[in-house]
Amino acid sequence: MPATNEPSLDLPSTERRDTPRGPARLAVFVLRRHDPSHSSLLASTRDVHLGGMFVEMRYPPPVGTVLEIEVFRADLEDPPVRGRAVVRWRHARGIGVEMLRLGNGHRERLSRWLGDVYGQPEAG
Repeated sequence: MPATNEPSLDLPSTERRDTPRGPARLAVFVLRRHDPSHSSLLASTRDVHLGGMFVEMRYPPPVGTVLEIEVFRADLEDPPVRGRAVVRWRHARGIGVEMLRLGNGHRERLSRWLGDVYGQPEAG
């Protein structure tokens, strides 16, 4: 694994992913479901896979919070990947979310994006 200047995250000790993950920096809008203010937050991802992602944010919501997300890839003119996710764990610098649902065609688009990053499409 290549060395980085970024501090490591203490990820949960139980690894249950069915798909590989890797360092993918994507922009993501996060909207808390059932939030009366309907405010969204622009954040960024660090690790992404088809089942979830780590979202860097200053004030992470509590575990169990359901979120609507839109993930963007700035170097492409593709529309965003939209879906619903739930916060599974939180860290001082962000949250680990599990994807609950991706819109029609969105899983395939995310898989293609990740294939560009990792050099091959993810199995899904």
